Amino acid sequence: MENTTSGAALVLPHVTDLEAYARAFRRYLSSPVARLSADSLGDAGLLGLVSLHAGEALQTLGLDGCTVVAMGNVTWSKQQKSRTGVYHMPLLDASRLDPYDAALQCLPNRVVVREPKREAKDTARSYFVGTSLARGLIADNIAGGRPWYAGFSGLMSSQESAKNMYFQKGGLKQMVEKCPWPSEAEKSFVEAVHDAVRRRYGALAARATQKGEHIPFDREFERVRVGLSRAKNAQTLRAELAELFSHAGVNKVLQRNWQEILPLYTGEDRRKARDLALLGLASYTGRGAQDVEVPDDNLKEEET
Repeated sequence: MENTTSGAALVLPHVTDLEAYARAFRRYLSSPVARLSADSLGDAGLLGLVSLHAGEALQTLGLDGCTVVAMGNVTWSKQQKSRTGVYHMPLLDASRLDPYDAALQCLPNRVVVREPKREAKDTARSYFVGTSLARGLIADNIAGGRPWYAGFSGLMSSQESAKNMYFQKGGLKQMVEKCPWPSEAEKSFVEAVHDAVRRRYGALAARATQKGEHIPFDREFERVRVGLSRAKNAQTLRAELAELFSHAGVNKVLQRNWQEILPLYTGEDRRKARDLALLGLASYTGRGAQDVEVPDDNLKEEET
């Protein structure tokens, strides 16, 4: 059973060899409890498969996939858990699981301990397992045969979700560095955004320091996020990217890999370019990143 944002999920393996599966299930039972929490149905299913095979060949598990059943509360029956979703997942080959293995390492669950309130009668501490929204998206993409970063712009579409990504920026940076990419051009595109943000923050810091003012890292982060998020077509997205790159001075990553990056920058696949650009913004961990607070301000957001 895996915890999900819907409440819980049952991962039901499609067993083809009971004896082989029994051996695999013993490995599953040795998994730490904190690891067995997920953020999405794809995350729950892949987590079950990864925990079962634990380095062994997938062909020896004695199964050919699994069905994930989400259980949660519904408005017409809040007193009990009801089925809220079903996902059928085939047994993926090892190469498809490599990105998910990277996601588990870079975006692990964390145990959060809650101290009792002073006025509370119960003085016992409680805890919950915090999962990763980004890993949930990555898992769903892997299970669905999409690039692992597809739809990342949805996780940056509001200030609240962007703040969640901000707290996962270290893990996202590791994903950019360690996770297998569909092509090197996509990785280079994200690294070019990193370089642009670093140089832009550096220019802001120099200007603010000279004037004795507060360095507006958070304001710049929000300006770039909103600009990329609300780009309605390929033309407006190119304009936003051009502004980001041009205001950042000489971009060595862009210079070195411009032939590979150019088709992504000028192509018609706006969603891919926007996902990569916002992943680059969210996964930047250099100077200024620690000072971004993603505050509320008067920047207007539009539906994407």
